[in-house]
Amino acid sequence: KTTPNNDFYWSLSGSVLLSEALELPKAINYAKLRASYAQVAGGAQDAYALNLDYAITGSFQGQSFGQINGNTIPNPNLVPFQKNEYEVGLEGRFLNSRLNLDIAYYSNNTTNDIVSAAASLSSGYTSSILNIGELKNKGIEFLIGGTPIRNDNFSWNTSFNLGYNNSEIVHTDDEDTPINVDGSQSRDRTAIISHIVGEHYGVIWGSSYKRDAGGNIIYDLSGSVPKPIQGDNKILGQGVAPYTMGFSNVFRYKNISLSFLIDAKFGGSVYSGTNHDLTVAGLTKKTLAGRESGLVVSGIDNATGQPFSTTVEPQNIGNYWGLIGAETTGIAEEFVYSTDFIKFRELSLSYNLPKTLLENIFISDLTISFIGRNLFFISKDIENVDPEAALNNLNSQGIERFGIPSTRSYGFSINVKL
Repeated sequence: KTTPNNDFYWSLSGSVLLSEALELPKAINYAKLRASYAQVAGGAQDAYALNLDYAITGSFQGQSFGQINGNTIPNPNLVPFQKNEYEVGLEGRFLNSRLNLDIAYYSNNTTNDIVSAAASLSSGYTSSILNIGELKNKGIEFLIGGTPIRNDNFSWNTSFNLGYNNSEIVHTDDEDTPINVDGSQSRDRTAIISHIVGEHYGVIWGSSYKRDAGGNIIYDLSGSVPKPIQGDNKILGQGVAPYTMGFSNVFRYKNISLSFLIDAKFGGSVYSGTNHDLTVAGLTKKTLAGRESGLVVSGIDNATGQPFSTTVEPQNIGNYWGLIGAETTGIAEEFVYSTDFIKFRELSLSYNLPKTLLENIFISDLTISFIGRNLFFISKDIENVDPEAALNNLNSQGIERFGIPSTRSYGFSINVKL
């Protein structure tokens, strides 16, 4: 290392072909055990993230005046992150290579990870860039695939993969202070993304319902409508989904090929600013309840500690939801949803022209394909929002507000080989 922004890093890997080193059953055509260790450094930021820069914005009486550019506090003391990672894996092919298996375990520690953290508005900025202490990441990846059917005219190739990843905050600063990343998209500031020592990377931290020992919601009944009491701030969910899944298939009949891909994510959550705003405006399904004959609300009276049940008149239901979604005193827990989804990701139909049609021209191979991507959700837990839009918010995964949904696209391609 010659300067704070230059790092030397290295890697080492090796493998053992068990199918050659050992006498294995005939059903096992190939087996390999592999292991690797690597150091990686990086995370270089734009030059404007390190130092203040200014811009001329106008003039007054012939004198130019300017301003500081950007909403992020620059950090000239940033250093590259460093990651130390090891992985062990096992590969195998069976039954004349009709079945294959790959399983891997990995673990890595990242120090000085670079994140964007929320800044006090009194500073004149909205965020700052800093190095976070230490992040531990480990997981398992599993893949099984094969060719169940294969003959002269028809074949079917399939694969199924699962993944689990757990990221944990090990250390932040000298006092292990939680790092709050973003709350701007929650709008009412009742929820933020926070990196808390000992917890998953990027948890949703926000206001909850105050409940009694039995889990019943406690209300203030002094107003015209029951007002749920805001409880302590707590972890409401995990912004980064830990489980992933993929399922792909390719069917070939003579010169025609049909393939599709299904993928999924499980275990993540999101504070939905979209559903918050729609609910306060009375535009979600949950606000339909009680519009004809009133909304029945039951819980615990904060003043007496006794159970109650009352009916909110139809004309006051808007006020009831307005209290739940109120700025600073609202209940973030109400607007936290699961981001679990299963999606039909891609469908492709291809036709490869017979060689006999290409014999007298300069083209040796020609394939025509029709492709559709992001076609539809087979299932998803959150309403009104694309869960993938909620999961693609960089290091603020777990908060969304009117995120742009993924684009459904249809394409046509011609692949030519000379």
